[in-house]
Amino acid sequence: MSASGDDNRSVRFTKTRIRTAFFELMQTKNVQKITVAEIVRKADISRATFYLHYTDIFDLLKQTEDVIITQVLDEIKKFDESTYVMGEFPIAMRVFEVFNAHANEIELLLGENGDSGFRDKFQTAMSNYFKNLLSFIIPESDNLDNVLVFLVSGVLNMFLHNLKSETPADINTLAMIANRYLRATNKLIGLPEIEPD
Repeated sequence: MSASGDDNRSVRFTKTRIRTAFFELMQTKNVQKITVAEIVRKADISRATFYLHYTDIFDLLKQTEDVIITQVLDEIKKFDESTYVMGEFPIAMRVFEVFNAHANEIELLLGENGDSGFRDKFQTAMSNYFKNLLSFIIPESDNLDNVLVFLVSGVLNMFLHNLKSETPADINTLAMIANRYLRATNKLIGLPEIEPD
């Protein structure tokens, strides 16, 4: 493997250690009170290594949140309408797969020690993406903002509720439920029904 490939792997490994230490600390301490000194001690790295990747704790927090949001959007963008099979729910499945991969981080970010702004940041990113996408398909809708808030918040809250459940559903079930709600809101924003219930 090339040196740059090794460097990239090394960077990924180091950033993973930093994020892991960060989230371990967040389990017992408010994000606003976590220090770089605590992270470098827990991650067993130097301060210089931390500052090579992040300017401060808030940059670490921002980059970590951006990774989750970007991964969700990247998975949504992979949807290819030409390969859609009626009765399936690929977009919802992909969203829940990313949520599942980041379950611990999402739960902590939205918990009492996390970032109170993450929910709004996630909501805004998802709503903006879908508003932009739908602007080419439907006329301007008075209901669109409200529908998107309902859908994005609902999907996120359903996932969090499921994490805490004594009998959690699998992501296929969550995706099916989310897809039903999505289809139920189509008329409100002027989208045609693709398939019957």
